[in-house]
Amino acid sequence: MEVETETPDYEIILNSMKTYWEIKELSENDDQKELRKQIDQGKVLTLDIHSKGLENQIKKAKKQFRGYRVKNQPCIIVIAD
Repeated sequence: MEVETETPDYEIILNSMKTYWEIKELSENDDQKELRKQIDQGKVLTLDIHSKGLENQIKKAKKQFRGYRVKNQPCIIVIAD
């Protein structure tokens, strides 16, 4: 489980420019695990691609960038699934 801090995970200098990176990992919830099981069994399903988990991780990263007072520099969110 990731501990939420007020700073981005990485500060990287690219071509003399500071960039800030936040890594967010998505984890499967019980409903997604059940859907994966059904798909693996060959069932045809209709899925809603809207992901509340993804939305929440982006909001967390945004909050962290604000807490670090990052302005006028690239802020990158990396989503690991």
